[in-house]
Amino acid sequence: MTQLIVTVDANGSPSAIRVIVSSGHQILDDAAIEAVQTWHFHPANRDGTLESGDLLVPIRFDITE
Repeated sequence: MTQLIVTVDANGSPSAIRVIVSSGHQILDDAAIEAVQTWHFHPANRDGTLESGDLLVPIRFDITE
């Protein structure tokens, strides 16, 4: 499993992505980052104002032969 910290901007787009727990395989970590870059999130809402925020995103890989 790869765990990422994703900074989501006020528009819901990921503005920064960091690997905090590696799967142990660079190709899988890179695939997790590439996937999350295409996602759209609900931004943080503080008293009716949309703002950026960080969230933990775990990505689990299931590889079968």
